[in-house]
Amino acid sequence: VYDFIYKIYIFLFSPVIMVIYPIIVRLHSTNKITKLLSLWKTSIFFELIVYLISLFFIYFFRDQIFLNILGLKNIQDCYKLILPISLGSFLWQVSIIAHKLLEVNKMTKKMLKFVLLSLVFNIIINLIFIPVFGVLASAYSTMLSSLLYLALVYFETKKHYISR
Repeated sequence: VYDFIYKIYIFLFSPVIMVIYPIIVRLHSTNKITKLLSLWKTSIFFELIVYLISLFFIYFFRDQIFLNILGLKNIQDCYKLILPISLGSFLWQVSIIAHKLLEVNKMTKKMLKFVLLSLVFNIIINLIFIPVFGVLASAYSTMLSSLLYLALVYFETKKHYISR
């Protein structure tokens, strides 16, 4: 379930990321910051719309997906995983767009620190909560780790672009 839902969002959002990155680089190199930020915000909004539509379809067709496509027998337990897994994947995909502004500003070391911090956070949360709540804890820890990375990237990007 985890892998299936996560890969749906990678499949849906990768083309967006591949299309906008060269445009972001071009706008940054020509110092068209207003257009750059507009594209950045529009891309994130587009991903939100795609996420909400796809979440509706995953939720609406969850029985068919879990029974017929994935061949699972105990699908009731899977229902609780849909939201945290899909939201975690969505947040991670949004953070990939969000960190493009750090990439073009050659702030990759900061990005690495943010990823490592999110990874350590994820591991700690998993170690604490998986023994108590099982796989559901893993889904929520991934979601929270993705949210942490996105927040770190957002505030660093905001700091950098407000100071311009």
